[in-house]
Amino acid sequence: MSKPRIAFLISPWWKENLFSEDELNRIKSFAEIVEPKSNGLDAAGAKILLKDADGAVTTWGTPMLDEETWAAAKKLRIICHCAGSIKPIMPENVLKSLLSKGTAISTTSPAIGIGVAEFTLGIIICGLKKTFFMREGIAAGKWREFHGRWNEDDYPSELTPVEPYGVTVGVIGAGYCGSHLIKLLKNFELKILLYDPYKTEEDCRKMGVEKATLERLMATSDVITLHAPGTPQTKGMINKDLIAKIKDGALFVNTAVADEVDEEALIRELKTGRFYACIDQTLVQPAPEDHPFRHMKNVSLTPHIAGHISNGFRRQGKYAAEELEGFFKNGKVRFGLRADRLAIIE
Repeated sequence: MSKPRIAFLISPWWKENLFSEDELNRIKSFAEIVEPKSNGLDAAGAKILLKDADGAVTTWGTPMLDEETWAAAKKLRIICHCAGSIKPIMPENVLKSLLSKGTAISTTSPAIGIGVAEFTLGIIICGLKKTFFMREGIAAGKWREFHGRWNEDDYPSELTPVEPYGVTVGVIGAGYCGSHLIKLLKNFELKILLYDPYKTEEDCRKMGVEKATLERLMATSDVITLHAPGTPQTKGMINKDLIAKIKDGALFVNTAVADEVDEEALIRELKTGRFYACIDQTLVQPAPEDHPFRHMKNVSLTPHIAGHISNGFRRQGKYAAEELEGFFKNGKVRFGLRADRLAIIE
């Protein structure tokens, strides 16, 4: 029996960065790969590759293909999107149409979520310890001034390092990233609040977290970390009123999407110096040289490196190989998209 054909609708550059030789050999053990010979794949080239293909792999830079093109791929049974959101290359109506016809659509977003969650955990620990915010003082000769003393009546005094013990961490969104972060946080003795309108009280109980309103989470958490998906519903969700509720001395972390936060309101509050922030995305990227986040002493700014960076791409290739192998050998995928949940994914 001939092997299934998998169309790699990705450039040679992305193939090299996403897939190790081991993962490519893994795919070749059960399927034949058809692929473009050069960078710059366009819709016409993709249509040729999809002819007689049983599966397809897409990623960043895969051309936007219309419903007619996908429908013409009569043998297509699975699409594995080896990136973040699939919507930039496939509109929601096309996704729904393909899913309704029984085409499996899988995503390697969970692989990105792992990297973002691990980065966020490191940010939280270093942010609580104030390591990002001591640099100027250390350069000026300070040392023991940063040791601080725990005084609950005056918590926290300026730049007092804090252990991830006995504090409250508020997690906004429990998708792939937020849920993995919660698993990591369970290794520490702290309280976790969760705001996620799609999680029930029973879901939260099983996760070992406390379900909270967004208002309560913003007002009572020592650490607030944002992981909601970037959708029209979440745009601007962290507004000026919620930002004003952040506790003095708290740490606000955004490794999610910049436009979920009222950036101007956040800048105004941070200028007071009353809390700290670790920001991985700005509304305009790269952040302009005069952007306040670049120069504020109580802000640590990173250039959108939380997920899918350098060797992290290879984890997505591994997930893609596993999804394809599971589908063609057992008819199953672990991370398949569902038509009833398309509106709440990025």
